[in-house]
Amino acid sequence: MGTRSTTRGTDGPVTRSGLDGPPPLAPGREVAPGYSVVQHLRRGEDYDTYDTWSAVHHCHTVAKVLRPDLVGDARTRRGLLREAKLLRSLRHPYIVRLLDLVDERGPDPVMVLESLPGGTLSDALDSYGRFPEAALAHLGQQLGAALRYLHEQGRVHCDVKPSNIVVSAGVTRVIDLALARTPGPAPAEVGSARYMAPEQILGGVVTPATDVWAVGVVLHEAATGVRPFPDGVADPEQTGSHSLSRTDSTHPRAELARLYPQLLKPAPRLRSRRRLPVRVASALDGCLLADPGSRPTLAEVHTALDTLL
Repeated sequence: MGTRSTTRGTDGPVTRSGLDGPPPLAPGREVAPGYSVVQHLRRGEDYDTYDTWSAVHHCHTVAKVLRPDLVGDARTRRGLLREAKLLRSLRHPYIVRLLDLVDERGPDPVMVLESLPGGTLSDALDSYGRFPEAALAHLGQQLGAALRYLHEQGRVHCDVKPSNIVVSAGVTRVIDLALARTPGPAPAEVGSARYMAPEQILGGVVTPATDVWAVGVVLHEAATGVRPFPDGVADPEQTGSHSLSRTDSTHPRAELARLYPQLLKPAPRLRSRRRLPVRVASALDGCLLADPGSRPTLAEVHTALDTLL
């Protein structure tokens, strides 16, 4: 099965989901010359993702294209090209590779990615629950390595979550960089509700520490089998029901706390759910501190996870 590259736009509310709009391309159709549809994988807010057979590479690939009802939409096209150009500049064993960018100057560009074996971390958590200690350490260290590299390239991922992580035979790969951005002020509520840091929800400044928060949520979930925060009323796999600014007086903080429980109270201590070594639990608990400056670095998390190996 190809990479399940879940995507959404970089700003604005989610207004479309499922298979609304025109139908996706049928198997056998070409998304671009030399790339034939095997099956449709996913429809996101802005993009369709397909498992494709490449006559260019003679293997399965994953093609990410504009939804048919958004072909010609300048904002959506820019988002796809921005992600493709970022991936073109990256070379890391734990980040999905860009293979091709077709019709870059046309109205309907096609981003072609390698097809990864295995399933997403979401699949693994649903099937197996919490990870053994060594597997947890490898997951955290490989995820951290990919993100440290990304941060050194001047980008914050901003959408680290289990469905954007592929795991296979002990190897972790980060996918879907659609929301990646340079550190700095960012629109409110752009990300995935269960994994957004407080500053990301409130429209503050995003930094590498924003990804550290999401890593903390992911590793807490992998360690214990449950997320550190209960679901709010926001759609858990999408952005919030509206994009807010911190000065929007019609949506007070109390309403945000109802949507995002991570604003209301701290995460439970990891050792209240699983007896991991104190050094590991302290590092993962630290990832979920409200103050970004108080969170550990990914290098510190890596060192703490060595305890499990």
